[in-house]
Amino acid sequence: MQRAKIQKFSLAPFFDNILIEGEFGCGKPDERVFWHTLEKLNVPPADAWMVGDDLERDISPCRTLGIYSLWVDGRGKGLPSSDGARPDGIIRNISEIPGLI
Repeated sequence: MQRAKIQKFSLAPFFDNILIEGEFGCGKPDERVFWHTLEKLNVPPADAWMVGDDLERDISPCRTLGIYSLWVDGRGKGLPSSDGARPDGIIRNISEIPGLI
């Protein structure tokens, strides 16, 4: 299903690597997903960014691996008060990313 979306919207040319969990055999938050992508891109964790909207599946494993993490808080509710994952930064919309680079 994810590959069909990528093809439908002609997204592949915009990315150096696309990993689809269903094709790879495991998914986030499994660290193998992140390590595989880092290896394919030949980028060390300290030079990578993860932008995601799921604190446990996107942000938490990246914090463990040393990948800079941006949490997309699309609803503007802020971080939950629980002792969950804490991102390096918070944005409301991915359109904010260019201003951070």
